[in-house]
Amino acid sequence: MIAIVHPAHQRAAQRRKGDRAVEICLHLGAHRTGTTSFQCHVQRHRGTLSHGGTAVWTPKQTRAGLFDGLVHRPDRVTAEIARRSERSRVAIRREVGRLTEAGYDRLMITEENLLGSARNNLRDGALYSDVLERLLRFRAALAVPVARIAISLRSYDSYWASVLAYAVMNGHSMPQTDLICRLASQSRTWGDVIRDVARVFPQTDIVVFPFEAMVSHPDAELSHLIGQRVSLSEADDWRNPSPRLRKLREELVNRGDLDGAIRLGQGSGAWMPFDADQRAAMQRTYADDLTELREGAIAQARLIEIPTQHGLDTTHSRQTEVTNAYWRSAIGGPDHGRQRYLV
Repeated sequence: MIAIVHPAHQRAAQRRKGDRAVEICLHLGAHRTGTTSFQCHVQRHRGTLSHGGTAVWTPKQTRAGLFDGLVHRPDRVTAEIARRSERSRVAIRREVGRLTEAGYDRLMITEENLLGSARNNLRDGALYSDVLERLLRFRAALAVPVARIAISLRSYDSYWASVLAYAVMNGHSMPQTDLICRLASQSRTWGDVIRDVARVFPQTDIVVFPFEAMVSHPDAELSHLIGQRVSLSEADDWRNPSPRLRKLREELVNRGDLDGAIRLGQGSGAWMPFDADQRAAMQRTYADDLTELREGAIAQARLIEIPTQHGLDTTHSRQTEVTNAYWRSAIGGPDHGRQRYLV
């Protein structure tokens, strides 16, 4: 009689022999860069990934108490939040130990709230201004080296337009001119955010995905993140999209904000609160970000601009090839695809 051994059991036996801890791969978002769609895609295929040796924590796990106390603003951490953070620390280490004992090769965590929140970005008028302090708290709780981190970027004009549209849809008033101007000229860049992440995780490989090129290719993002080729399915499930003009007008009218509804203007497409000059300046800054990343200005960071897996070396995943691509504006143009404005 031939005994059939489950792959997880085989890995567990090998793990016990080698005493090697599970590898941590961390997906940080950011918000409004297709993160919810990516998380739903990964959650839907958790079983397949688990069979291949990859455990997955999406917000279904992290927001069910596991990360409780770890996603608060650093300046608002009370004694009670600190106690909850300690409970999270114990729970996380217990769960990582359990996965190691079970024979998993890696744990992929996807939680954009570790960076901060889009609401705080609006309040501060800047991108994730306290991410350094936030991630330091998370690193202390994790207490396991992180092998790889993934971050998604988006052109500033479409990023802030998406954040503002989402905020208005969720009860915020229409932004005033001074806020629009402040967001258009804010000086904190994606490069600054990535440098802060690199300071917290100085030995960790960071892969960077431009929203405009990668949002429709969750398998490619996942492959680069975990260092293993993945072929699950095509992206066919858009989640948490930016509300369109018609929906925003209906929301404002229902709230009695007729002036706000009028300020939105006509049409049914994507809302763009920035004027042509502001957008041009914001897009130039974003183009500079991508050029900086291509040229290796941040040593740990690798820019992945084409959703191909041909450059992915599953034996030496940190040597993944980076291919440059011409970047086009996120909104407008002859090839105006749905992925460029939906998420």
